[in-house]
Amino acid sequence: MDNLIRITKNITFGDLKSGRKSPIDVYEEQMNSWLFRSLEQLALDKKQSFENGYSMFGLELLFFEPHGKYLSGNTITANGKCFRFGFDPFLKFLEQNALIDKTTLGKIKATNFYGISRCGIFHDMTIKSGLLIDSIHMEKTKVFYNSPINNGILVSPWNFLDAQKKYFDSYIKELRADVTADKYKKFEVTFKTLFQY
Repeated sequence: MDNLIRITKNITFGDLKSGRKSPIDVYEEQMNSWLFRSLEQLALDKKQSFENGYSMFGLELLFFEPHGKYLSGNTITANGKCFRFGFDPFLKFLEQNALIDKTTLGKIKATNFYGISRCGIFHDMTIKSGLLIDSIHMEKTKVFYNSPINNGILVSPWNFLDAQKKYFDSYIKELRADVTADKYKKFEVTFKTLFQY
């Protein structure tokens, strides 16, 4: 029966139970299949569709709450805190790779980013408080940057996707590099909670 129940198109619970696929393999395939491939399809229409940016940003934000659970070992229950726990390392990654400047980083940290972005999109179908989608592609590489409108924050969902995939790949490499590390142990605890097998 486990071979009939699929986690993704390419992975069954039987693959997981038998050890043919590891928890890392499953998580990597799940994020690539469920999130990044869908985002890549939306990103193809970069030049023609103003609205795709909003859809992309909403999907990109889905990553951070579960990621916060994996990073914490599933110890955080409040959604906003869990989001922040997953989002803060991404911000650090952006800063280390010059994909955000210090001023914009300070603005994001000074706001309830979870409330204005994730809750705004999922509860009200809008983003709030000076955060805007850059649908005319003013910035070629940065993910977040200063908005000329009321000194707010612009986000490029297209640049966000590129950075998020690189961040996720680096996280997967860290997990694979040392299964005795604390980061892996927290990942494994969360995985076993989410995938009862």
